[in-house]
Amino acid sequence: MTHLPMWTCPHCGRTFANRNQTHRCAALGDLDAHFAGCDPAVRATRRHALDGHLVLAERIDSPRFTRIHTFSPHNVLHAFRLTGPEQVDDEFAGWLRRAYAAGEQRHRGPG
Repeated sequence: MTHLPMWTCPHCGRTFANRNQTHRCAALGDLDAHFAGCDPAVRATRRHALDGHLVLAERIDSPRFTRIHTFSPHNVLHAFRLTGPEQVDDEFAGWLRRAYAAGEQRHRGPG
């Protein structure tokens, strides 16, 4: 299968499916520096949950997603909050595989 060419950020060298994909070029850095100046409650909340998102090539309606935003027919952001490692189950792992495939543009088929 032939994949569409990926776009490479001229600043950090990372590759993306979409030209000028929103991302952070800089390294994440030190966790204490990240939370510097924040209310202590913000960091305390983050100790008990992990917020993240997956971009999938289709919409998946599940109560496990806290928000779903459709950017285009094959570019759908699914936000989630994990509160324990047991939530990374077979269903969630499947979504991770699908998000990886979407990032590689596999849903577009041969070029």
